[in-house]
Amino acid sequence: MADELFDGNIASEITLGEAIVRGILNPPKYVLSIFKYEADLKKYEARIRKDRSKAVRDEGEKYLEALRRALENADGLDVIFDKHMADRTGKYIVFCANKEHMDEMMGHMEWFAKVDRQPHVYSLYAADPSADSEFEAFKADDDRTHLRLLYCIDALNQGIHVADISGVILLRPTVSPIVYKQQIGRALSASKKKDAVIFDIVLNIENLYSIGAVEEEMEIATAYYRELGESEYVVNEHFKTIDEVRDCIELFDRLNDVLGGSWDLMYEKAKAYHDAYGCLEIPHRYITEDGYSLGSWVSAQRAVRAGTMHGSLSEEQIRKLDAIGMVWESRNELAWAKNYRAAEQYYKEHGVLDVPGSYVTEDGIRLGDWLKNIRKWKNAGAHQNYLTPERMARLDAIGMVWDMLDYYWECSYRAAYEYYRENRHLDVPAKYVTEDGIRLGTWIQRLRFTGNGTMKKTTLSEEQVKRLDAIGMIWSDRNERQWDRYFERVKQYYQQHGNLSIPKNCEVDGLKLGNWFSHQKSEYRAGRLSERRSGKLREIGIDKETGSWEYKVVLVRKYLREHNTRHISQDVVVEGVWLGKWLAVQRKALEAGKLKPEQVKLLTGIPMRTKKEDLWEQAYEQACAYYKTYGNLNISRTYVTDTGYRLGHWVSRQRQLRRDGCLSDEQIRRLEAIGFVWEAEKTAV
Repeated sequence: MADELFDGNIASEITLGEAIVRGILNPPKYVLSIFKYEADLKKYEARIRKDRSKAVRDEGEKYLEALRRALENADGLDVIFDKHMADRTGKYIVFCANKEHMDEMMGHMEWFAKVDRQPHVYSLYAADPSADSEFEAFKADDDRTHLRLLYCIDALNQGIHVADISGVILLRPTVSPIVYKQQIGRALSASKKKDAVIFDIVLNIENLYSIGAVEEEMEIATAYYRELGESEYVVNEHFKTIDEVRDCIELFDRLNDVLGGSWDLMYEKAKAYHDAYGCLEIPHRYITEDGYSLGSWVSAQRAVRAGTMHGSLSEEQIRKLDAIGMVWESRNELAWAKNYRAAEQYYKEHGVLDVPGSYVTEDGIRLGDWLKNIRKWKNAGAHQNYLTPERMARLDAIGMVWDMLDYYWECSYRAAYEYYRENRHLDVPAKYVTEDGIRLGTWIQRLRFTGNGTMKKTTLSEEQVKRLDAIGMIWSDRNERQWDRYFERVKQYYQQHGNLSIPKNCEVDGLKLGNWFSHQKSEYRAGRLSERRSGKLREIGIDKETGSWEYKVVLVRKYLREHNTRHISQDVVVEGVWLGKWLAVQRKALEAGKLKPEQVKLLTGIPMRTKKEDLWEQAYEQACAYYKTYGNLNISRTYVTDTGYRLGHWVSRQRQLRRDGCLSDEQIRRLEAIGFVWEAEKTAV
């Protein structure tokens, strides 16, 4: 059975977006801004000047000037931090690109001046000999009167948890999605009660909007749980994003559109890239040093030839691109082909695509992960450009399993059907495993738990229940069925004889009824039977059989268990029995040797206090009453209560017992809880 199952549940990685959707992590407040754009503007100024078309130059200059004004009018970082840093004395981690960049950023304390003019600042990077001490100092800093900042490079990307983080500040260039999620993950914790804030302050305009990856994960997770009818798992659908530079980005996009180079110019850029790197596998967002969006241009050529984008390519243009190593399939198409070939091979070898979640092929393809993602996307209706109907049909042709839970249920049901055909019942031992590894006994047990409501988050459909009933499903537990068999024989004995005086050697239908009933009486007296079993025994008069004295012992045990105590005060009445007083009388009879041996055994088996402990408890109650009235225990040695108890003598005695080491830690703790003074005060009266 595939290792995606763990006791009947699917085990898989949970994404950052899914953790936010399910409420495991609180949704962050996400603030997006920019602080370095002069180089970008100069780059676009140069491109506009060099363009041969006056119309392009004029249009580009218009958008460039509008972009310059928008950036100049945007709030500075001091205003942004002041506006959005709700926890003004919290702890924040500031991620930087490298040591030089970190030193530069630490020189901009004016950004935080509106929040705190004297923040506590720490720095952490791997080559620093004092890194450990700086990090420990940051963690130990509990001064809630100042803002606390930890500047670091990549030391906290993964593997190290820092408690009580109010947010992170990303002062970064473009980073990989993995590192990006690790960095914002420092601000999120399953134990945090308040929402974190993430300041995404990028180095340049082209690097904005990395948060889209997390938002997409949330959309997929939300659609997935709703598709399964499990909307209760969807706690957060969105988180608050505050885009301080939205207008700037719109102008930037329009400027890029205006400056899109001619085909020949962009081809020369592509040829230069090929000459430098030997291929045209260019990231979609790649921009040349002189500002041309080469990555998106190459992607556009693929889309035009595939017919998914308006435009045309001549045979000569296609030939020229082929000559410099153009790969017409997109990265997604190449990835699909590679993974599909691996899936096809697995199907040929195993006859089905029941692939373990952690399965990796010999050449390193993570086939298990790929198929898990494919299932999620199909259920969520996500990535439809990737998971097309044609591709789903090809997966169906090689035995794709779209619903693992349903698939495993059907596999287990077939095994149960075969067991029923061979044995004519489904009384399957709990540890029974079929020849092909299906844990049929465990599966049957889980069905029983589901049927009786013990497993509240899983259900069986009416159709599934009917199919199980048709092959003799036994919904009750095996131990309960065995107990019920004996009980029915005892009940018959009672109906025939009018009493429950069953001889110990009595045997009926091969069942040793006398021994069994004797054991049940002992368990009943000790209060160790379930309410169901106790109730059935009471129906046939076990209380009369055990006698009123034994039944009172049962009541004592029940009271102690339900109240989680070892003491019953004399005024306690249970089911009309003055239980506390009865127990006190029995303990005196025990001390006087007046109880029968079986009564002695029952009474001494009750987990209660000794007489000495009981006397201490009675005195302690007197001390509590005094403390409640006067607010202290400053009592003279000769003090006597209204009831005649010598409380002053007892208090003095406790001091002596503590000096002699005769008081337990628990007694000392309880005395101190009511203001006990271990050194007597001379002013006591």
